[in-house]
Formats: sequence, structure tokens, C-alpha cells
Amino acid sequence: MKTKISLYLAVMGAVGMLASCSSDSPEVPGSVLESKTYTTTGQTLVITVDGQAPADAMTAEFAPTAEGTANITVKTDEMPINGFLGDMGSALPEIKVPASTFIPGATTFTIPVTLEGTEDTCTFTGNAETEYCTYAYNGTVSADTLNLNVSDIKLKNTSMAGTYNMPAWNNDIPSILRINWQSSKKVPSMFGEMPISTILSLSLAMVQVDVAGEKVAAAEALTKVLKSVTFGEDGSVTARYLDTEAETPAETTSPKGLARYVVKDDNTILLFLDPAAIAVANADVPKKAKTRADLDIDALLNQVMTEIVPMISNGLPIHYGKSIKLDENGENPTEIDDPNIVSFYLGTETLLPILKMAAPILSDPDMIDAIVAIASQDPTMGGMASMMLPGMLQALPEIVDQTTTVEIGINLTK
Repeated sequence: MKTKISLYLAVMGAVGMLASCSSDSPEVPGSVLESKTYTTTGQTLVITVDGQAPADAMTAEFAPTAEGTANITVKTDEMPINGFLGDMGSALPEIKVPASTFIPGATTFTIPVTLEGTEDTCTFTGNAETEYCTYAYNGTVSADTLNLNVSDIKLKNTSMAGTYNMPAWNNDIPSILRINWQSSKKVPSMFGEMPISTILSLSLAMVQVDVAGEKVAAAEALTKVLKSVTFGEDGSVTARYLDTEAETPAETTSPKGLARYVVKDDNTILLFLDPAAIAVANADVPKKAKTRADLDIDALLNQVMTEIVPMISNGLPIHYGKSIKLDENGENPTEIDDPNIVSFYLGTETLLPILKMAAPILSDPDMIDAIVAIASQDPTMGGMASMMLPGMLQALPEIVDQTTTVEIGINLTK
């Protein structure tokens, strides 16, 4: 009997010890939190980047574990890009794309966090990385809200960081613009057959545009409007430019967030445009009445968007390298060995598919008449428009079909 009592007391003591240990054990942070999707549109998610809220609508998927950790997956909501295209976008059906997040090069990213705090309200802080960037983070989470602040974003490859200035106009288009369009089909003109690169350069030298009340050649206008482009170590892209829409035109700097970049390789950066931020910036730009030519261009834009849309998510490939010069026949490009000049340009893989879509529309007789009518109003082009443009536009499908290289861009001084 004594043995049974002793055994009973021993078992009860063991149970008591276990109960005591259980009640004294610390709570696992976040143990009662469940997997949940927080949204900025539903006001359950607050995201800031260096203290500033992005323009994009975003979601954060919170997935906790039993060990007091969690994964927070952030992504931008699919958004219509029509506002990003300004007045042209109003003619298109609504097009939604998953845009890149505020982390350059990432349409979505996951932060593995260690939770601290109580079972239902936690904080977290740390450092993380994506394919192209490193960053710091901190925040709080409860059943109702998730607050996340990201800071100190920095590209892993900062080789292109710096400010690149637009050179002053010197009546030399090749020093300002990279125009390298090589096709075995030449453009018929009153001067005989000419390379398409030469025709483009002549057009940009002849066509006049208005810049703050002054009529200048289209190529010169670029140098008057764009002053510099700065690529930040944080992946931001900002431009210093002349705001010609202001009542008193003055130089200004574009806000951060409109564009971001990453260095893909030694010849390419990927440029990510933020549709939401650009739509906000375009909100006050006055709408203009559409002409017949505008409507035709809208139809063209509707087609080329199939090429452009993926670049909103995946990045627009911008090549960079030494500037070039062509021979007197507009052919045989050779590099210019000047380490201070960097040529930024769209390449054949981007432009040629768009040109193949554009060529049939731009060579349509009605479109040719509309383009010639517009160009003829230019005081410099005048009668030259009817002599130069029809032949070029009619030959465009064949020119495009026989194109081997097409590179269009600008040369900037670092």
C-alpha cells in the first residue's frame, strides 16, 4: 500500500512540475497571429521607403511560423498603365500590369523576419537583399495592421552611379544623338538613294519645335530641355530639365520614384518606370484635342503595347558604352575612344519588333498624307516634306525587313 501511495505522489509531483514549467515558459512572439494578406487599399498595410509612402497600391502577405519567425512577401498591385501613357493612353482599352516594386528590379520580394514582442503584437528589424539590391527594414505587425519601413536601399552594382550631363548644342547631331540604323534598303529621295540613318539625322536637324517660345531644331531642343540624368546608388533615376509647361520656364529636377534602374551586365541597365507615380505626375497636364493623325497613332500604339507592356515589369533594356560615328555613307560605325562620353541607347532587340509593327501603319497612304500635311506646316521643312517623306514612308516596310542593326539613343558626358 505504501508503495502505491509513493508512486501516486511521484506521478502527481511530476505532473505539477510539468504544469509549472509550462506556465512559466515565455510566450512565442506572434504565436496567435495567422497568415494574412494586408493591403494599402484596405488600409491594413502601411509601407514607407525612407519615411515616404510610395504612390503604388501594394499588398504584403504575412506568413508566420510556430518558431516566432515569418515571411513577408511584398508586391505591387496590378495597375492600369493608361495614365502612365498620358493623353495617348486614353484611347486604349485598360491595360493592367504587375509593376516593379520600390526595390529596383523586383516585381515582388520576400523578407524573412524574426518576430519580437508578445503573442499578438510584434516588431521586427533587420537587413535583407534581392538579386540586385540590399536594404534595411523595420516594422510592426498585429492581427489588424502591418507597418513596414524600408531604408538604405543600395544596388549591389553601383558602377553606373553618377551624373551624366547633356552636352551643349554644337550643330553636330552625331555628338548628341546615337542614330545607327543599318539596312541594305536605302531611302529614295530627290538626292538619290540615302541611308535611313542619314535621313533621320537630316530630319532632326530640319524639323523645328517650340522650346519656351523659341523655335529650334528638334535635335537642339533636346539639349535645351534635358540638362542631366543622375543614376543613384540606391537605383533611383532623376533628371534635371527645363520645365517648359511652367508659366515661367525654369530648370527643375524630377522626383524620385518615377524611374529606377539596375545594372544587368557590362553593357546593359534595366530601366523600370513606375506607372502609378508617372500617372500622378501627368495628372495636371492639359489634354489636347485629337487630330486624325493622333487617332492613327493611337491605333499604332495599341499594337506596340504588346511589346512595351512586358518591359514595365521586366525592365526596359538600355545599352550603354562608347559613342560611335558613321562614315560618309551612314554606314560602318566605329567607336569613339573618349572615356568621358557614355552612349545610352535602345538596341535592335527592342526597336526592331516595334518597327515591324509600325511599318505597315506608317506606310499606309492615308497616314502618309496626314504625316506630310503636318510636316508641311513646319516653316523649315515646308515643301521639302512632300519631296522627302512619301518615298521614305512608302519604302519603310522594305527598309525594316532588311534592317540588321538599329540603335537610337543619346550621348551624355559623365
